[in-house]
Amino acid sequence: MSEAALFNVVDLGVGMSAALAAQMLGHVGGRVTRIEPEGGDPFHEVYPAYAAWRRGSARAELAQLDALLADADIVVIGGEDYPGLDWRFDADDLSRRYPRLVVVRIDGYATADVANRPGVDLLVQARTGLVNEEYSDRPRAMAFPMPTYGAAMLAVLGALAALVERDRSGKGQVVATSLQQGAGLWVPGVWSHAEKADAAFRIGTPKDVRQPVFRCKDGKYLILMVGTPGVIHGIYKTLGIDIEADPKDRGLPDISRGPVNYFLDRSIVEPGFAAMDREAVLEGLWACGVAADAVLPVGGVWDDGQSAL
Repeated sequence: MSEAALFNVVDLGVGMSAALAAQMLGHVGGRVTRIEPEGGDPFHEVYPAYAAWRRGSARAELAQLDALLADADIVVIGGEDYPGLDWRFDADDLSRRYPRLVVVRIDGYATADVANRPGVDLLVQARTGLVNEEYSDRPRAMAFPMPTYGAAMLAVLGALAALVERDRSGKGQVVATSLQQGAGLWVPGVWSHAEKADAAFRIGTPKDVRQPVFRCKDGKYLILMVGTPGVIHGIYKTLGIDIEADPKDRGLPDISRGPVNYFLDRSIVEPGFAAMDREAVLEGLWACGVAADAVLPVGGVWDDGQSAL
């Protein structure tokens, strides 16, 4: 055991949520020992970065599990489901056998009615309704795995809180979270607003809004950030639009314009974008202090100059 380690972690979890939780526990002072399923962890073939997430872990065999748990402070179990993978551990049994152990269990769902459903990020997005938040006629997956990231963070927060509590009580406990709860981690601000909702909240951001993405003369696309002082003035100046705009106008989204023009009145600005090449538009917008950037193909960000720094 490393003398620098603040606590020992046994990682029995599988999938992205468990891998990230174990990695974060290692980053905050834990010594992580990894035991993979017999026959190998299939998530190595699912996530290209999986080996990197697990890089800081020591390796052990299943036969060493009892000895490792006897000296462990935290054990991570659960994570994502995978067809045909039977790699489960009973959290309550582990807690009884090792009273000082903090057992961190990551499930797919928190509610009993769907507890036996396959727990993977996209299915959790679908079952919780996240995929129905943007369009009224079709689902859309979130741009990042909200349930997975949320579950990983909740697992780490719960584990560390349980260690603090153990210093007072001398007892470990089961810390349970799920991808379903991880999905909810991102919306407490909305819930807080809902408790004292005003008219603007009740109307809310409409579905089917057209994002501020525009096609330029050269066929390339860019995206704008509105809602900052002077943004409308800067856009009009760059595009040569002969309409007076208040330099202090923040260009706030306006539901009264409808979902297509929610961010900007496209009938005014689209001809201007279509008349200029993207590079010229971006240079002009940046000179006016307008936040904007190129829309790149998948993976194109790695060729961007800022990524290479």
